[in-house]
Amino acid sequence: MTTNTPPNGDIRGSPGSQLRYLPRLLGFIWRAEPGKFLLLVLVSTVAGLLVVAQVHALRRLVETAQEVIQGGAPLIDAVVWAGLIAGIGVVQGVTSQGKNLVGAHFQEVLRGVIEEHCYRQAQSMPLSGFEQAEHHDRLDRALRGMDQRFSSTFSFTHSMITDVVALLSLLVYLAQFHWAIPFLLIAGTTPGVLIRERQHRASYLVERKQTPRQRRLEVLTDILTGRAAAAELRLFGFGPWLIDRAEKLWLGMRDERMQLERRELKLTLVSDGINALVTLATIGFGVVLLVAGRVSLGATAAFFAAIDGFQQHYWGLVWDASRVYNDLRYIRDFFEFIDSPRLDFDKGTRLPGPISRGIELDNVSFTYPGSDRPALADVSIALRPGERIALVGENGAGKTTLAKILMGLYQPTSGRI
Repeated sequence: MTTNTPPNGDIRGSPGSQLRYLPRLLGFIWRAEPGKFLLLVLVSTVAGLLVVAQVHALRRLVETAQEVIQGGAPLIDAVVWAGLIAGIGVVQGVTSQGKNLVGAHFQEVLRGVIEEHCYRQAQSMPLSGFEQAEHHDRLDRALRGMDQRFSSTFSFTHSMITDVVALLSLLVYLAQFHWAIPFLLIAGTTPGVLIRERQHRASYLVERKQTPRQRRLEVLTDILTGRAAAAELRLFGFGPWLIDRAEKLWLGMRDERMQLERRELKLTLVSDGINALVTLATIGFGVVLLVAGRVSLGATAAFFAAIDGFQQHYWGLVWDASRVYNDLRYIRDFFEFIDSPRLDFDKGTRLPGPISRGIELDNVSFTYPGSDRPALADVSIALRPGERIALVGENGAGKTTLAKILMGLYQPTSGRI
């Protein structure tokens, strides 16, 4: 049997290291249902174009209403533009519901694909890996991360398409007032993005750090609330002791999370303040243009609507990008799990018949993954056909490990069989 080479991942990872998993993630989405994926991209693009269409329709409505008041245009013209704005709103609602429907379908399909990958990996990995607490931590993070984060990542990804299209359209629209307007808005929103990314990274590291304790807390919860140990807990009075252990675990994790929340609140207040100042400056610029007579009332209304739309979609884009970037840390756990060493059951040589010579171990050693002390060291033994042997030794001496090596369930670290 052969094994694949495991990835060299660490807890923190280099900045941007999780981005290399984005193409694989998109590959999962594409292979699920290409047709619906293309439909989702098309609907998301149309939703982005509708944003600037609504802004321009608002401008024409205000300008036409002025002409109607001045007697230069019939009332029906203003009604048409008002109806167009209402129609755009209806189409936006339909496209939003369409994206949600297709997205929900994708999530259900992909959840099954992801769980199947986890099951197959667990069934084909070396059995010695199940002796590691880290293996169970990784599996827990992979399943929870993909279940909780994949759907949000997928949703954010197609929302980003809408935001990008809307931003490019609004960028062109705002540039006609002044080329510096988009850059001013970007400068005011970007600090908040950087702060959010820092918060996401800190949250991930705290959650990853708490994984072993979270699993222990779940075990204690099952013992305290389940049927299997209910009688023994009453008989031997273990309940109060286990409750105390569970409470200490929960309080420790709660304090870490609350400390993180307090830091996030301070940083959020700073970023929101910067964004508010830039918004005020931009609106002031629009008022100056109107007072100076450089733009019409309709253009001013469209200018304010475009600023609001630009900020919303830029914030949505960077927020979604930050969330995707953060969620890729959890999705990285999934890919690292399914990329971990696995056995190839199709390789190897099947014995042509019964064993006639016996089984010989020649200086066989075995060390469990993650351990620095071998469970077996330089064991040499010959077992003849029909021979009966008793393995005698203290707990932890390596009897079970040797038996599993003899059956081929574990592969020796060194030596040969």
